[in-house]
Amino acid sequence: MRIRSNNGKLLNLSSSWFCIPKPNPNAKIRLFCFPYAGGMPEIYYSWLNELSNQIELVVIKYPGHVPGSSETLYTNLTTLSKELAQILSRNTDKKYAFFGHSMGALISFELATQLNIIGAKAPEYLFLAAKNPPDIPVEQPPIYEMTMEEIIQLARSYNALPEEVLGNHELLKLIIPILKADFEMIEKWSINEDFKPLNTPMCVFSGINDSLGLPKNMAEWQKYTKSEFKMIKVPEQHYFILNKLVRKNIIKIIENIILK
Repeated sequence: MRIRSNNGKLLNLSSSWFCIPKPNPNAKIRLFCFPYAGGMPEIYYSWLNELSNQIELVVIKYPGHVPGSSETLYTNLTTLSKELAQILSRNTDKKYAFFGHSMGALISFELATQLNIIGAKAPEYLFLAAKNPPDIPVEQPPIYEMTMEEIIQLARSYNALPEEVLGNHELLKLIIPILKADFEMIEKWSINEDFKPLNTPMCVFSGINDSLGLPKNMAEWQKYTKSEFKMIKVPEQHYFILNKLVRKNIIKIIENIILK
């Protein structure tokens, strides 16, 4: 996909990685949004109803995330982030920011780290939601090693998939491999031992009833930046960006920060 930016430079965003539901070449800043595990770009399309026309929405499309796709699924989060960093480093013609939810938070954080390593232009702001920082231990068995029945039970407990999907065995046979690959990325990833805090300002969103990103844990993200840090608590569980009112408030906070 090729779009023309407001300075006339052609920006080449490969359609295998990016979705731009409403191209806006005159926007002041570009917001890259990263889906959670198993998520597809469409989960962010409703943001267009609330987002300022000064912001262009670009959603990351993880390869292989369309059920039945022949694309190879990534199982290494660092490898994915390194490849994406190379693409973004060649296509940063305007200011940009990252928003990531759950797995998307880890990927956007690691991507910002990889961009820093290669000396590329950094995001203006990093928004992380619903995911504990790397130094908080995970206290459940690896999900990518679970059986289909165990994953279905877990998805039901987190309200991660609609009941009509959980009851469709043929569809689950297409979705479960995607979930397993995503959780292998999450659960095998560890921060580089040479990591130094980023210079990028950071805002984290924490659901007060989210066991995967409780406020007391999310506050620890402050150690990963040398710049401004904010934490916003929301009255929800893990998938709080699916709550229309919460989503609207998050978008307003993001706008106030990146358009100031």
